[in-house]
Amino acid sequence: MKYIILSLMTLIFVGCGTETVNNNIVDTTKLEYSKLFSIDKLDSCTLVSVVNPWDSTKLLSKYVLVHKDSILPTTLPEGKLVRTPVEKVAAYSAVDVGVLVTLGVDDKIVALCEPNFIKLLSIDERVAAGEIIDLGSSSKPNIEKLLMANCDVIFTNPMQNTNYGLLAQTNVVLAESVSYMEQDPLGRSEWIKFYAVFFDKTNVADSIFTEIENRYNDLKAITSKITLQKTILSEKRYGQGWWVPGGGSYAAKIFEDAGGKYFWKDTKNTGSLQLSFEEVFIKAAKADHWFIRYYKKGNDLTLTELKSEYESYSLFDAYKNKTIYGCNTATSSYYVFSSTRPEKELSDISKILYPEYFEDSTTEYYKQLKD
Repeated sequence: MKYIILSLMTLIFVGCGTETVNNNIVDTTKLEYSKLFSIDKLDSCTLVSVVNPWDSTKLLSKYVLVHKDSILPTTLPEGKLVRTPVEKVAAYSAVDVGVLVTLGVDDKIVALCEPNFIKLLSIDERVAAGEIIDLGSSSKPNIEKLLMANCDVIFTNPMQNTNYGLLAQTNVVLAESVSYMEQDPLGRSEWIKFYAVFFDKTNVADSIFTEIENRYNDLKAITSKITLQKTILSEKRYGQGWWVPGGGSYAAKIFEDAGGKYFWKDTKNTGSLQLSFEEVFIKAAKADHWFIRYYKKGNDLTLTELKSEYESYSLFDAYKNKTIYGCNTATSSYYVFSSTRPEKELSDISKILYPEYFEDSTTEYYKQLKD
């Protein structure tokens, strides 16, 4: 607790001098797909703005980035001050880790929420060696441990009306990423540019994103020529309901770009639709392929185990034809990289639907369910 009290009482002064600089915008980062953040280069700093996804007329947060070697200007725009490049960061989610790994700055991670869900050997080894502090649950991280880590920035993924509690009263910079609210897969991926500015890695991020974009669009160009589309069913029952992706969702966009015909593509919901088993069966009983994401330690889910969960699953054509493909998130890095590298999931879905168009039929996340 003493660390919390000290942090609340301490003021951080940075820079070895001051100078007056104008705040004219001299350059703006061009974003092709993302709608929820912007990066402007000013005379005095770099200004990063994050749009409130629940009220697009407002900003969720603003960050004023000034290089550590620069004299701190006396006139800066409103926002949370960050001296770059940052050296020590905390990450709240697997998505944050995936971006930092992709950027090549994961060595800067010194604290992490729920590391047991990060399926990366390099992270596991650093946690075991005590180089990365386990903060516990992302919904209620250990604040004292977090302050002990003395991070420059904490990357978070806020929900609507997130309350950071005592942490909000400290000087710690909370870099709020709402990439998960972007509906376009490449829009989520483009958030790599948001993370990059904190590490002075803009050129690296631009290069990586261009590679991802080109690969994604190359795959999309192949599947767009397919006229006889395969039909798709997604997910499975949870409790008494069956939550399927809405037609305006990220998942539905992946299915569309893979050349699939998704049964609920005409709905406008950007989240999930809660349906009964009967509603799903009536619409998708004859689906060509069925894609499931699940969490199961040990061996992958089998057709027999799926049927034992709910006998009526066996009535679907996809079950009878053994065209059910599952992504086991307990053993794969799906949640670490799927947002940053959407071309990987698109490649999986495309190859499964239309193997004749792809010489390499190997998939990274999805595997066919066996007996």
